[in-house]
Amino acid sequence: MKFDFKSNKSVSYEGSHSWRELNQTKSKKIITFASILRRVRGYLKYIFLLLVLLGLFGFIKFVFLPSTETGVGSELSENAFLTKVLFQTDGVLDESWLAEATQLNRKVKLIDIDIYDIKSKLEAYDQIVRAEVIRVFPDSLKIGLVEEQPICKLIVEPNNNNEHAKQWLLSENGIIFSAHGYTEDFYEDLPTFFPYNQEFKTSESILGMDRILPLIKLYLEARFDEDLKIKAIESKNFSGEIGMPGQVIEIQTERVPRILFSAYEDFSEQMKRLRYILIHLGARGNPEVLKVDLSLMRSAA
Repeated sequence: MKFDFKSNKSVSYEGSHSWRELNQTKSKKIITFASILRRVRGYLKYIFLLLVLLGLFGFIKFVFLPSTETGVGSELSENAFLTKVLFQTDGVLDESWLAEATQLNRKVKLIDIDIYDIKSKLEAYDQIVRAEVIRVFPDSLKIGLVEEQPICKLIVEPNNNNEHAKQWLLSENGIIFSAHGYTEDFYEDLPTFFPYNQEFKTSESILGMDRILPLIKLYLEARFDEDLKIKAIESKNFSGEIGMPGQVIEIQTERVPRILFSAYEDFSEQMKRLRYILIHLGARGNPEVLKVDLSLMRSAA
């Protein structure tokens, strides 16, 4: 049997397997985020300092130094004349009314218009709850109105023969106002309100409206038949003074000329009794009824 014997020759110092070649061979390093961070860590403070200096320079330039822009846009805005009015309202007033109320013209520069004066003039009208006036550069004015919403009309009798009867409106906020922009058909369709006292002024709230308005709202929500639509509301027997006995609010309709509600009793309960009475009358063929008095506590006449 033959065996391979170990060679006694020394390791060569030349060739691909020489000790020099092995010594010169370098292993490839693995590059990671941590290694990159270690390399640039020494430069971070200089980068941060540079960013701080740039931010400080920008702040000083913006606040303290004059702008280097040409300023053409700003000059055009300051010299631009009013060319259009952007008008919006939630009521009936139109642009012709607005033109007469504000007296705006195109011969004035937009920057010279006193928007606060226009706002004050508009809100001086009884019909206007709130007005908003804004400049819209370069050449427009935006005007927005919130108007009183009428629920009744008031016919105020003249004090003497030389005066005509005045027709005002009562808003859902309980405010009396002299109206503009409504058609005759609209006036005719509104119920008439007869207040307790004829002595009142526009932009004032009528005494007792905190009880009259909820009653009107509740009656409208009941959605009675067309012949029970409100024709008039009378509060001549309702002074609005708490504690006074016998105070009633009267609603007048075509089918039932007079429906009397107790001013300080629960309106919901009275409305339930009214509905019951109307059902009972309907079952009897709707005989003629001149008055339903719901102020008589738990009965009606």
